[in-house]
Amino acid sequence: MSLATRAAYRIRQVFASLGTSLSPQERQIVGAHLSQEQQRLFYAMAARDQRHCL
Repeated sequence: MSLATRAAYRIRQVFASLGTSLSPQERQIVGAHLSQEQQRLFYAMAARDQRHCL
């Protein structure tokens, strides 16, 4: 993979991570499947990590 290809890939990753807030539907899924303690831990994570978990 060329340097330009890798750079473009990383730039796309950065821009994709900027819009990572959860939708109301995704928050409902979290509420339906996680205990209160698990939700506390989940929402303590960075938004990009929350998105990755879903």
